[in-house]
Amino acid sequence: MKKNIFIFLLIPFFLYSQTDDFIPFKNEGYNSIFKESVKLITSKNNKSYFNAIEAIEKLEKEILDSKKIDHINAYYFNLATIFYYQKDYLKTNKYLDKAIHIAHKNKIFKCLGREYELKFLINYENNTNRAKYLFKSKYYLEHYNPIFERKDLYYNLSRFYFDLKDYPNVLINAIKSKEIRIKYFNSYDNKMTDILIMYAYVHTNQIQKAKKLLNEVENRSFAKQIKFNEFNKVKAHLYNIKSLIAIKENNNDIAIANLIVSDSFRTIDNNSQIKQIFQNYNLENERNKLNYQLDILKSKLKFSQKEVEYQKSIRIFLFVILFFLIVVVVIGAKFYLYKIDRNKTLEEKNNQLANALSIKNKLFDSISHELRTPLNIMKGDIYLFKKNINYNTELKNESISVIERAVNQLIMLTKNIIDYNEIENNSIIVNKVAFDVRESIEKIVESTRNLRQNNNSITLNINKNFHSQIYTDKYRFEQILHCVIDNALKYTENGLVLIQIESKTLNSDKEKITIIVEDSGIGIPKESLISVFDMFNQGSNEMYLRYGGNGLGLGLAKKSIELLEGTIDIQSEVGRGTRVIIEFETEYIVNFEKSEKIEIDSKKKSDNKFILVVEDNKLNQIITKKIVNSKGFDCEIAENGLVAIEMIKKRDYCLVFMDIMMPIMDGFEATKYIKELKPDLPVIALTSISENIHIDKFRQVGITKVLNKPINLDELFEILTIYCI
Repeated sequence: MKKNIFIFLLIPFFLYSQTDDFIPFKNEGYNSIFKESVKLITSKNNKSYFNAIEAIEKLEKEILDSKKIDHINAYYFNLATIFYYQKDYLKTNKYLDKAIHIAHKNKIFKCLGREYELKFLINYENNTNRAKYLFKSKYYLEHYNPIFERKDLYYNLSRFYFDLKDYPNVLINAIKSKEIRIKYFNSYDNKMTDILIMYAYVHTNQIQKAKKLLNEVENRSFAKQIKFNEFNKVKAHLYNIKSLIAIKENNNDIAIANLIVSDSFRTIDNNSQIKQIFQNYNLENERNKLNYQLDILKSKLKFSQKEVEYQKSIRIFLFVILFFLIVVVVIGAKFYLYKIDRNKTLEEKNNQLANALSIKNKLFDSISHELRTPLNIMKGDIYLFKKNINYNTELKNESISVIERAVNQLIMLTKNIIDYNEIENNSIIVNKVAFDVRESIEKIVESTRNLRQNNNSITLNINKNFHSQIYTDKYRFEQILHCVIDNALKYTENGLVLIQIESKTLNSDKEKITIIVEDSGIGIPKESLISVFDMFNQGSNEMYLRYGGNGLGLGLAKKSIELLEGTIDIQSEVGRGTRVIIEFETEYIVNFEKSEKIEIDSKKKSDNKFILVVEDNKLNQIITKKIVNSKGFDCEIAENGLVAIEMIKKRDYCLVFMDIMMPIMDGFEATKYIKELKPDLPVIALTSISENIHIDKFRQVGITKVLNKPINLDELFEILTIYCI
């Protein structure tokens, strides 16, 4: 008999959700339609119900046409909520799934918590899925929503753990829910949360706490504060808890008495639920009848529409004759409009041509200025060399340094023009190689420091996590840095240029590099920042006259960083300086070994030291011959390709340096004949034309390697060593 006292009835709890509050729209008109529709639906009037549903469904097209994702997501969630309260779970699931799909696709995470919460409520009886949806709701609400929106989450968690008889977790989550309601809603009337807390106290042997809370709940006069159909359920739970407490205190008689009272309230609650089910069933029957009538009306409307369409087709047939009469007029009008359009097109083409001519003139003016300045420096220093016989070593070195800087300016201008030509022809090719970034950066800083002697202080900071060895296009990388650092030094005098190199490792072989170049120079006006990356843009005429430049640098830098799939951004303030931020991703190399630039089969080396230089320009012939002779090689000259072929027929050479643009026979044609005569004879192109633009032609004729003028002497000596020693 005593054992039976411990058997008590668990009366089902309510599940709570924030679905009593819709996700609000930013459009107050949409909010008003939903609020008014809810009033009509809750009136329990069939006509009002269908009017409300019709108004909401009409709203769908307007919201979809707006293409505002947050509105579309809110619409489907709110519609699902309405059908949930009407116990139409099929439609609830339909619209809720749409809302969840949109929220995931567009990363509207703040709504997913509430949407999965409703999904949990629908699937509460499904033991397989309910935990999945509940904990998804928990994840999104805790990560993306404010704490006051989690009150129902923690209640539902406590109810979930109650079913699992995990009473410590019941207590934790129920107390959280209660604390949120008290703190953020200035009131607390959720008796079911208190009931869960009391059950947890009893089952964790905290009897005094359970009795204290029970006393508080009973003294609140809750009968006036909750709905009638919830009163009996709450009362049944309270007496059930009293029974449990009595059992814990070994008061079996009191336990039985309270259990009987609890059972009575449960019976009353079940009867009221059955009554409600019948009421809902009758209401559903009425709605089904109205739906049937509505379908009939729709069929009649469809028939009327078809009749109207038939009448329209007759009218169309009658208008066909009129149409053919109008065609002649339309053709005439079309021809007239065509003439107007053609004239407009011609005018646009003329404007484009005028603009192109303007750009061309500006380019020629800039290049002319940039060419004449270093040439003037070189000519002046050469004159002084000739006239000042007693030049001491220091003055000679200074003059050589000045001439070298002028030559470097000319080389950089030439490279920029060639790169501009490649961009215009869409022939830029990314050539990735492994190289040491730190070495490249230090070389660029040193070369720009020598080029721009504006008494500036240059600071280079490289973070300790930076991987010096990377795999990307070295030429493009150095072009970008040279342009940006050169600009910083050019527009700063007696100031500071700070270069910051940072990196962030993305995975085992990839990192993100950030380069920040900041100067204390003159800055860029706000209105000029918009066009700072445009080709041939040099700001105002005053800036151009004072600082010079060809307007290609930043435009090429932007194109180059885009080829590396990176970004460049400029922030500037007049009088306070400029900040350039470059970001791109690249592969890094942990165990880096410098490799030879050229790999040649040892069988192709020759013991003879005769070099043939094919060059039509007399000055280039002289200087190239001197350079080759300085390394201990014999050098012969051919002034064009045809002469070169005849010389090769008569003599063996270890190497041919071939110019491309020559009269009588150019370098391409000459190389083709040479390779037929002596396939193993290496031909090295010495040319000013772009390798990228003509790369296929170089390969077709069999040119071994391309050296661009002005020649990099280190590369030239390396080639001599590889092929002829």
